[in-house]
Amino acid sequence: MNNKIPKVTETQTYKSIKQAPYALKQILEHESELEEIANKIKILNPKKIYFAGSGSSFNVAEYGELLFHQFVKIPAAAKTSLDYVHYTEGIGLDTVTVVISVSGSKGDAMAIARKAKDNGSYVITITNTKESPIVKISDNYFIIPSGTTESFVNTTEYVAQLFAIAVLVTHLSDDNSETFKNFSSEIYKLPDKIVNSFESESKIKKSAEREKNRSVFVFSGKGPSRIVADQTALKLRETAWKIKHSESIAIDEIPHGRLFCLGDEKTLFILMLSHETTKEKVDRVSCLIHKMGAKIIALCDDNYDFKEQLTVPKTHEYLFPILVQPISYLWVCFMNEVRNLNIDEPRNVAMIDKFLKERDK
Repeated sequence: MNNKIPKVTETQTYKSIKQAPYALKQILEHESELEEIANKIKILNPKKIYFAGSGSSFNVAEYGELLFHQFVKIPAAAKTSLDYVHYTEGIGLDTVTVVISVSGSKGDAMAIARKAKDNGSYVITITNTKESPIVKISDNYFIIPSGTTESFVNTTEYVAQLFAIAVLVTHLSDDNSETFKNFSSEIYKLPDKIVNSFESESKIKKSAEREKNRSVFVFSGKGPSRIVADQTALKLRETAWKIKHSESIAIDEIPHGRLFCLGDEKTLFILMLSHETTKEKVDRVSCLIHKMGAKIIALCDDNYDFKEQLTVPKTHEYLFPILVQPISYLWVCFMNEVRNLNIDEPRNVAMIDKFLKERDK
């Protein structure tokens, strides 16, 4: 293991994040493949669709469930690998199972696919790896054209999976509402808007430097923005293991006991917000957080006016998780750097002894 900590801009993770806009453009070049999958789902006319994955891919599954509830007239449910394989009834010929996996070869993803096949469910895989075992046993699949990067954190891979699900929904939904038309048109603007969001990189770095001594990080969102809060909290605790705590809480759940456990000067709340929906609720919760002595940083559009916020371009509320995830990853990168950690170094069971020594210093 290399003991020298590289600059953030030299890490594979940083380079991967910056590739996100191009990965999305590549998906749009293969949009017809997602349209074909949507047409197949229409022909099958399933009674239910399951989205299943593990880790980051489970967050993609939850995004799929969220979009289907909003725009597609097919009941949908997101499942972890364990829940799908051991605790899900009703998997059968009248269901479709969408398996999400970066590698397409890990045991959890394969277990989902085998369970689905054994029960007669039509299996669609979304993966970043073309020559993966799961592709061979799937009924249909979409390969993320940009493939995989050398980054351990799977940044662009994750954003591309979210985007593929969103594009699939545009071809599957019969929604004629103005909000869906806006959703569909905004999809094509996302690559350029992500590029524009990178202009806030210097502010993100300064924010990380100011908060380097914080020990507890709470990410929070509402509706679709919960997806980016969940994923960013996950990646911070996976990488910056010198911190004490990182978790994600729905913003309306913060007042229910969490403030008494976490609401003090050691805690940083990172609010991820889009659009004015339930803004009054957000304002009330923010006042409670301040009253308890914790600090707030908001990552949001200009519908909000927090004392400290990183303002991002506006997009459709249900596309916010795709737009904001790349710069949220940048924040995680810089939080690793200020703690003298290399975000490219994997954190796994083999590192427990080192972790305990560092923690006890």
